[in-house]
This record gives sequence, structure tokens and C-alpha cells, in this order.
Amino acid sequence: MFDPAPLVAEMELITEVEWRPHFNAQTYSGVWRVAALRSKGGVLERVEAHPSSSDVFADTPILSRSPELQRVVRSFRCPTTAVRLLSLSPGAVVLEHRDHGMRLEDGEARLHIPVRSNRGVEFVLDGELLPMAPGECWYINADLPHSVVNRGTTERVHLVVDCRVDDWLLGLLPEGAVRRTGREQDGGVDAENWLQVVQALRLQGTDDAALLADQIESRWKHR
Repeated sequence: MFDPAPLVAEMELITEVEWRPHFNAQTYSGVWRVAALRSKGGVLERVEAHPSSSDVFADTPILSRSPELQRVVRSFRCPTTAVRLLSLSPGAVVLEHRDHGMRLEDGEARLHIPVRSNRGVEFVLDGELLPMAPGECWYINADLPHSVVNRGTTERVHLVVDCRVDDWLLGLLPEGAVRRTGREQDGGVDAENWLQVVQALRLQGTDDAALLADQIESRWKHR
């Protein structure tokens, strides 16, 4: 549990220029913004969050000047990759989607820490409404279908920390948190949906999405 008040205070110092529209434009309506705290090369503009083995993540200027946000990020003693603040404005909707491969079973974990929220926020993961309160830390299996709607009158902001899974992180989670589904899977992609996943990634039009699509396509075409 973290105290959200000092995090809100530092968040409010982030300038409009430092907030960027979320790169997945086809998955939401309304205003969904990203402020990068750790990114590829420490570059503010690199708000995407799909790491590869060659990516080097570093603190951005926002995190470097924000001691309370630093304290929270540094409290995770596992390797961190992308760290972002995600702001969803009143009335905004994030459509149901999956972040393929972003789950413990594939060595990646996504942690959500609500910084500012309201009772009108509905975060639904695999059909279940998650009642995430400010200051709490939640592990989200982002490979499952999930969606968000902000029906309130204030913005919803989450600190989202992406981690490499190690023994320290696994020690925080309940026994049985890591498990396979009944079907053989590879990076959250199964034999029935890999082609749809590749097509959706190519529609994003980014270099990182194209690289991930190539990797998935290569794995499944040669099976």
C-alpha cells in the first residue's frame, strides 16, 4: 500500500507537453494519455511498452525530478522495464483488448497502482470488475481480455509498472499465481488466434508492433 497524496502532487507538476496520447489509438475513445517515467533509452516520446531482449530502459526526466515516484518505483526490487502514468479522462473508454505476453507465465508482469480514481471507474478483467483503490498495488494478467470506462467526473490515473519476473516478485504473490491454461500457449498467443494477433499488431503501424508481429508469425509458421 502506498500513500497516493505525494504521488498526486508530483503528477500535477507534469507539463501538458510531457503527456502524450496513448499510442493504441484504435482501442479507445475520449482522452487517454501517457507520461513516461521509464522508457526505451529514457526518451519521453517512447511511451510504448512492449519490451524485447535488446531494449535498454532508463529513467526519463519526469522520474528523475520526482522523488516520491522514484521511491515507489525503486521499491520493486525486480527488474523494471516500462513505467508509465496512464490518465483516463471523464467519459473515456478503453475497449476490450489483450496485451499479449504480458503475464507471469511469460516472464513479464504488469502492476497497477491507482494514483487518482473515482467510483465511476470500471476496470473489467476477463469479465470481473476490479475494485482498485488509490494506493493499492495490483498484479494484472494483461494477457486476459480487459477494458476500462471512466463514468466519473475526474480523471483516473494509474502508475503502471512493467517488470521482469524473478524470485523476489514471485515471493510477493500467492501460491498458484503462475499457471498455464489448458491449451498450449506461446507468449499469450495460441494456435487459434495467432494470425488475428499478427494482423492487429500490423494495424498499429509502429516499428515495435511490427517487430512483435514478425516474431509471433515466425514462431507459429514453423510449428
